[in-house]
Amino acid sequence: MTIFSMNTLLAQNKSLERMMKRLIYSEVDMSKVPGMLVGIIDKDSTYLLGYEETASGNKLKPNGETIWEIGSVTKVLTASLLSILVNDGTLSYEDPVDKYLPGMSLERNEKKITLENLVSHTAGLPKLPYNFGQKESDFKDPYANYTENDLLEFLKKFDFNLVEEEYQYSHVGYALLAVVMEKATGQSFNSLLQEKLLTPLDMKDTKIQLSEEDRKRMAQGYSLIGKPITPWNFQVFGSAIGYKSTANDLLKLLAVCLGDSHLDYGKIMEATLQEQAVTKIARVKMARGWHIFNPRKNYHNVYAHSGVTDGFRVYIGFVKENHTAVVVMSNSEVTTNGIGSVILQSINKNWR
Repeated sequence: MTIFSMNTLLAQNKSLERMMKRLIYSEVDMSKVPGMLVGIIDKDSTYLLGYEETASGNKLKPNGETIWEIGSVTKVLTASLLSILVNDGTLSYEDPVDKYLPGMSLERNEKKITLENLVSHTAGLPKLPYNFGQKESDFKDPYANYTENDLLEFLKKFDFNLVEEEYQYSHVGYALLAVVMEKATGQSFNSLLQEKLLTPLDMKDTKIQLSEEDRKRMAQGYSLIGKPITPWNFQVFGSAIGYKSTANDLLKLLAVCLGDSHLDYGKIMEATLQEQAVTKIARVKMARGWHIFNPRKNYHNVYAHSGVTDGFRVYIGFVKENHTAVVVMSNSEVTTNGIGSVILQSINKNWR
């Protein structure tokens, strides 16, 4: 088994550095973005490029060990964990969700809602539950008080027959996936993720709760108007948008997806790349956790996901055929204008 080592693979290339700097500062208003980090895998080389500061005025450039909130990129981790549990026979994509929820019946048009529906956003569930606002006591920490019981109460009253069967992006579905995993295994979602995915891939800085030492490495997030924000806390929605991570760790995950390391895990996680649904967006389809973008006809698919919180924006994406991948992390809610996708396209256009 090949082990991905950031220390041995990290490379430098002045041409790439110049091109990236021109690209970023022309596409993003960096006067409003305190800091940004770009990680790139291009063939057999890996690059990390930091810009500006981890917090305004601290003069510390972001690096591969800087910790960021990753928002909905968490869903890729959850989908990857599900593929592992399906592979070992613990769960099946065809399992009805209510198999693990005694006393509940979740179905639409007399068809059971399955784990496949949850992971591919085809269950018809809304992005957030309708009772979410009732549990929100602090708008600066909106997910902190929403529990599993609150989620189950919402599901008891939700009428799946009132929604269309097509793709509908949902935090709720991924929160429910974690509940099912916990019921099926008797372990907490966080411990399952740690045991089955994060530890084997040596993703040591991907966590939902940070230690005091971890917090010293975390970038300060900023709102749209440039005010510092405090990190969010989570209960049942942790599996949808709750994790923090580093560029080093996310590059390790992308290396597995590209077949560079942990080949057994790479084969298991290929299930997450299988197309499951079309979306309302042209040339965008849904796999299991990953969005599939086809930029133009007769061109390779891009597998990608982005994450947004009150103070951070994150993008991860890769093109398997060209053996390229990109991570972009910034510590502001200010839009980065799809810079991750732009960088990935540039890498695939033979930047040399």
